Amino acid sequence: MSRKAWVARWLLCALLCWSGWAWAGGVAEVLFLSGQSQWSANGVRAQVLQKGTQLPEGARIETGEDGYVYLGTLDQGFLVLRPRTAARIARYQADSGGRVEIRLELEKGVARVVSGNAAHTQPQGFRMETPLAVIGVRGTDFSVLAGDELTQVSVRSGGVVVSPLSDECRPGGIGPCNGGHSAELYSQDRGQLIEVRRGAAQAIRLTPAAGMGPDSAAPPSGEENRQLERSRPGNGSAAAPTKLAETQAENSITRAINASEAQLAQPPTPPTPVPTVFWGRWAGVAASDAEAYAALTDQGRRETVAMNSWFAVTRSRELPTLPHEGVVSLSLSEAHALIVNQQGGVLATAQVTGGRLALDFGQARFQTTLATQGGGYTAELRAAGPINPDGTFDSQWLAGSNGTVRGTITTDARQAAYLFQQSLDARAQVTGVASWVR
Repeated sequence: MSRKAWVARWLLCALLCWSGWAWAGGVAEVLFLSGQSQWSANGVRAQVLQKGTQLPEGARIETGEDGYVYLGTLDQGFLVLRPRTAARIARYQADSGGRVEIRLELEKGVARVVSGNAAHTQPQGFRMETPLAVIGVRGTDFSVLAGDELTQVSVRSGGVVVSPLSDECRPGGIGPCNGGHSAELYSQDRGQLIEVRRGAAQAIRLTPAAGMGPDSAAPPSGEENRQLERSRPGNGSAAAPTKLAETQAENSITRAINASEAQLAQPPTPPTPVPTVFWGRWAGVAASDAEAYAALTDQGRRETVAMNSWFAVTRSRELPTLPHEGVVSLSLSEAHALIVNQQGGVLATAQVTGGRLALDFGQARFQTTLATQGGGYTAELRAAGPINPDGTFDSQWLAGSNGTVRGTITTDARQAAYLFQQSLDARAQVTGVASWVR
């Protein structure tokens, strides 16, 4: 491999790792974002945040002057970070067995929190900390303004208890601090907020002057409520995340795919030409990686849909016109896969032993399963997510996915291809491409 090709491959691997492909088993997922933002964690240097990134416990997120970030948590909570905000997911344990230990740290800026199932069930296990205060919840939707001199908290639904940090209420714990220095605020206390100032021993409930409060300091974007509604079950979006409801998610995917086979609907014939999809291994399969990649992209005349250090999916640049209704089930045509380590080395080849892909055009959703075996590992990929208007599709962790999928379909919905990646353990993951036909 030439030095130039080696550098290109290394950069691709680095970019994919930074985009979140290498992370699995996170505690929050980026549902939507706009403007500039980045994240870091122990052992992971600062990197640009992207939609679909799964954030691990300990992740620190910082938004720029125009940055908005919308996160879904593993227990179906919702966290918004508005511009000029820095926060850390210090701890997020919300096991189905009942253990709840959640601590969010808002270093500066404005955040909105909608507590998830775990905090609703065990509010004593939830805490948000600012530089001045501790916030506990009573099943809540609330906003917080944090800085070195002032913390303000407002409530949309439910209630909060806010306590100044002190010898009796130290940072780094779990759950609220209760006592004579605390103040409570509920949604029926319209127009009021709780305030803690530096040096004050008491949290105070007050009616703020016009233009004060978290939502005035950093107003919500027009996307915020829409993303919140989409993140709730029953609104055409994510079902319960895998860590709390893995069995339900798996059964849901299986039922939907089985139903698609029983209720197969013929989509209308699209009026535009069918774009062709191309896929395969590009690294190390020709005289040079550059030649292999050039073949897949037709010297750059095709659009790259998905790529990692070994595989790519491309397509012609004509945008498809998708059907608006009908459910189509595709069968696996061909696939290639590798077992690789976190450093980018190939450990073994993998066999793809079966799978299914369902495309629901009425709901604009896809669901797929794929079984792989190799290198001493056996795994079953489950993925689901939206079908985008341009014919591409992306997996969503909160929809029950246990791996990452990105692909594209043809206009007549008779073919599809996707690139997939799934963590196997702390040392290895399986990655590959799969082609699907009716």
